[in-house]
Amino acid sequence: TRFMASRGLGDVYKRQEFKGVGTASEAADILYSAGIIEDKLAFYTYMDISGYAVRIRDGEYSLKPGDSYETIARTITQSD
Repeated sequence: TRFMASRGLGDVYKRQEFKGVGTASEAADILYSAGIIEDKLAFYTYMDISGYAVRIRDGEYSLKPGDSYETIARTITQSD
């Protein structure tokens, strides 16, 4: 995980690579280890009940601790 400063907002973004991540549980493990989320089970549950769990896409994403689960889910699934 690489760190990247935001544009003057004082937030610290982490660039996290997702490659071959097939499940929301794997995504939760990665995000937890990177310090993006604090609760793996809550994130996994959100991904599952919201329908994002099956749409995770490979890529490198900029995320920060405190991002909402919705923001993270939309980012890692590339959903609008």
